[in-house]
Amino acid sequence: MTLTRSRWMFAGIWLGGAGLVFLILVVQSLVGRYGSQSEDAWAWYLPTVMPTLSLIIGVLATDFRVAASAAAAATTTTGTSAASPDADILPVAARGLLWLGVALSVFYLLLVAVTILAQPFLQGVSPIELMHRSNLWLGPLQGLTAGVLAAFFRSG
Repeated sequence: MTLTRSRWMFAGIWLGGAGLVFLILVVQSLVGRYGSQSEDAWAWYLPTVMPTLSLIIGVLATDFRVAASAAAAATTTTGTSAASPDADILPVAARGLLWLGVALSVFYLLLVAVTILAQPFLQGVSPIELMHRSNLWLGPLQGLTAGVLAAFFRSG
């Protein structure tokens, strides 16, 4: 596995997982699931996924800029394009962080989805109350997940 592929794998996990929950929230908002509290549902969801998505997108954008600059510099000095950044194999030290980051990301995004999908089955708890309650476990797990991802991105 290369560093670039692993970064794109994280992007796929996060864009896919967060995107699925996003679509569910859009549909639920349109059909009035949250009534007058739709804004509260979105106020819960966006800080739940946006910090980590922003980190991943920022890393990918930086990779693109660095690769484009390196290719342009190599082309002007040698007349040929530079080697692909995909040629770099993932450092051994980063492999543990990669798989820990994947496991934490999938687990975290599953818990976010469960918070939304479990709402109809819970009696006596409003959807917004469940969202607020879920911050008790999602907050610390988001911090751990983002920390591992940042360490992984830094390791490359």
